[in-house]
Amino acid sequence: MRKNQLLIGFLATLLLLMLSVGFSPEVIAASTNTIAGDRKTIGNGSVRTWLKVDQATGVPVSIGVTLTEDALGGLPADDEPAQKGSLKLKLIDGSPYHNFEYELMFPEQAEEKAFSHMGFNWNPEGHKPLPDVFFRPHFDVHFYMATPEYRHSIKNEDLLDLDILNLVVDHSDFDR
Repeated sequence: MRKNQLLIGFLATLLLLMLSVGFSPEVIAASTNTIAGDRKTIGNGSVRTWLKVDQATGVPVSIGVTLTEDALGGLPADDEPAQKGSLKLKLIDGSPYHNFEYELMFPEQAEEKAFSHMGFNWNPEGHKPLPDVFFRPHFDVHFYMATPEYRHSIKNEDLLDLDILNLVVDHSDFDR
């Protein structure tokens, strides 16, 4: 019993030492650099992409999107035109509704990154498949590895093409 208490005490002390020396949020924040990506107006606010990269290597450690609180108000209704910088797209679920896509690029400055861009989509009427979940107004956040040009070249009829549906991504670019 005494051996277990000593082991637990030693491990707890080691954990506290590790946290105080180099694993604190302040140390991690000091060793990274946040690079802002595209920013678009959405509603009465804005949405922005960003990367947090290791200062020494330039390798991303975090990737994300930030939405201002004001962006939750003044969003377009389904029967309204798209805001500047966005596209109004017909849903492919067979419904008569639309979504509004705000396409944003991730910063180019990072040496490596998994995602090239994202689609931040406002769905004022929701969409299929689940009435109690997706039929409510909501945002869809889509992160893309492919280039915008490749993604835009895909047509609805291509969704029946198994070569496109089962596209295998070449990960060799991501190997270190």
